[in-house]
Parts: sequence; C-alpha cells; structure tokens
Amino acid sequence: MLRIAAIALLGLSGGLHGIYTHRWDSWAESVAGTAVDRIERVPLRAGAWEGERIEVDTLTLPEEMVGRAVSVRFVNRITGSTATVFLSCGPTDSIAAHTPRVCYPVNGYPCSGTDLRASPAPAEDPAPEFWVSNFTKPDALAPIHLRVIWAWSDGRGWQVPGNPLRTFRRSPVIYKCYVVRQVISPDEPVENDPGMQLLAALLPELDGVLSGR
Repeated sequence: MLRIAAIALLGLSGGLHGIYTHRWDSWAESVAGTAVDRIERVPLRAGAWEGERIEVDTLTLPEEMVGRAVSVRFVNRITGSTATVFLSCGPTDSIAAHTPRVCYPVNGYPCSGTDLRASPAPAEDPAPEFWVSNFTKPDALAPIHLRVIWAWSDGRGWQVPGNPLRTFRRSPVIYKCYVVRQVISPDEPVENDPGMQLLAALLPELDGVLSGR
C-alpha cells in the first residue's frame, strides 16, 4: 500500500511542478488564506470510507511555492478497497494547465488508452464531471497500472471543460482533485470503480467545505 501511495505522490509532485513559479504573494492574501483553510478541512470519513492523511514531502513540494496540497488514503471498511485522494489549490493559470497527462508520463507512466468522461453522481443537477485516465509503467515482471480520476473546481462543483483557463478565468484560485488507485488492468469498467464510489460518497461534504457552506 505504501508503494501505491508513493507512486501516486510522485504523480502529484509532477502535477504541481508548473506552480513553482507562482508564490503566495502573487495572490490576494484573503483568497489564498481561504483556499488553504478549506482544503485543510478535507473530510476523513465518507460513507463506508475512512481516510488517513498522508504527509506531502515539502522538499518535493515546497508549500511557499505551490500553495497547498493535501493527500488522504481512504480504505473502504466493508470491501477493503483503497484509493488515495490528492486535493490541491493554487493560481488558476497554473492549476488549470497541469493535468495527469502532463505529469504521469514524465514520471515513467505513459498514458494507456483515451480519457473517459464520467460522473460519480449522474442524478445530480448539475452532475459533477471527472476525467478517468489510465497510465501504465512498463516492468520486466509485470506492468503497473494506475487509474486517475480527476477534475477542477472553483468551489461550485467539479468540471472537466475543454478549455479550463477560459472556463475559470474569473476565478483567482481553483481546486484540483485526483483520486488515484492501482488497477489490475486499464480495461476495468469505470461504472463499478471504487474510486468513483469514493467520490460519490465524498463529494457532498467536500463540496460544502470548498464552497464555504
């Protein structure tokens, strides 16, 4: 399990690399402080899922440069399924520009297949939307497959717009969420994916925290 967390954290460090040129003092102090406070209150319980915070390596992700990122490893106490949630906030231009398809290949995990657009709560109006991306690291013994479910939010729901910079241009800060887990095969169906099930349970409370409700 530690191996999975380390793999996913590597991806997170790559994903936030583009924020290194933006420091906190480039944001409005009140906006930055509010965003940080909100992601620090990421829920640790969601239905049958129980989470534990994982330390983010500040040598890799210096907080004064990247804003703030938190990570939580969740375990479903009924099924035993695990998934790691990474939640970050930062200046819109940086957070919107860097996606898993940028950072994971750089860290040795080429994309495998095309992204799928899916919703963990399709009955909601509007329904939250996430990309589902798969990455495979070649290995002499057995390849390692990772599935990343991800999206952006300005505190008013989760979206995967074709042009996030345009969509969020009026937002000085946005949030990005990754749900990462190791899969046996990239062909595993999305509909029954434990990561999607985790999001369905987590989002109602998480959205309340990020929106300030």
